[in-house]
Amino acid sequence: MPLRKRSGPCVNVYSNQNSGKKGLTLLELLVTLLLGTLLLLLLYQAFGEVAQDFLAVKQGRDLATFIKFSEGLRRQVAHLDASAVNIGGRRGSLFFWKTNTLAFLTSFGPGGKTLVVYHCTPQGLFYAEVPYTGQYFPPNILSAIKELPHPPVFFVPRLKISLLKEDNGELKELSHWQGLPTTKDHLVIKLTAGGYERILPLCP
Repeated sequence: MPLRKRSGPCVNVYSNQNSGKKGLTLLELLVTLLLGTLLLLLLYQAFGEVAQDFLAVKQGRDLATFIKFSEGLRRQVAHLDASAVNIGGRRGSLFFWKTNTLAFLTSFGPGGKTLVVYHCTPQGLFYAEVPYTGQYFPPNILSAIKELPHPPVFFVPRLKISLLKEDNGELKELSHWQGLPTTKDHLVIKLTAGGYERILPLCP
């Protein structure tokens, strides 16, 4: 018996099911994008709060370090020692500032006389100290201290010191100075670290 063509609309069941799947996938995609955006916003907010907390803690630590360090230097220069020091075969009182290096003898501290050196670099400040009992030191004191078996050398990042002289009410930075300062010299040491600054008068 010959097959007859079926008249009337042709319904493609597979096509309808497939269209339904596409619509559901699009809805899922929109929901996923929405949830992902909300998650990113939450993460961004949380990261912002953590970053602010970290910055506050870091600034607090920087300030604490700056205060502690500047206070130590203030006490050292308040107890400058005029005793003779053997540097490069020459004996005499030690206090000099040259090539971003400050060196002097101080009686502050539990160990008696201490030879201290501060050396500025673009990255920060090197600090060295060694008890002085009359021993010989070469002209480059910092290098000599670094060569000790257990060199007492410390590094403080972003910290800088400079020596200034008051002249007619203005502070002018000095490139070099040698000799124990007196009140008449009007010398001060300036410490800076980021936004912090402290001026220490040199008038023993």
